[in-house]
Amino acid sequence: KKIALLAIFSFAAVFFKEHAVILPLIYILCVLALKMGIKKRLGEIIAVTLPIILYLAARGAVLGSYSQMEPWGSSRYLMFLTMLKGFVSNSL
Repeated sequence: KKIALLAIFSFAAVFFKEHAVILPLIYILCVLALKMGIKKRLGEIIAVTLPIILYLAARGAVLGSYSQMEPWGSSRYLMFLTMLKGFVSNSL
């Protein structure tokens, strides 16, 4: 039950925020720091790692690249100007 919840929550976490791809590393470091025995927690480590691997494979298949794309199909300069206009109009 606990392993299934770990898999579901790690899968959901990576879809909410892509920074969650470091969850397996954080989990392994916690297991090592708390001296819980890495062999005892192997099922949990796999439950946290497998959804992340599946997400990365799906992202690579759909987007074809892991590199960041230009925002809004434009340059950073134009994005800055758009944001500046929004900040000025909201502050007045």
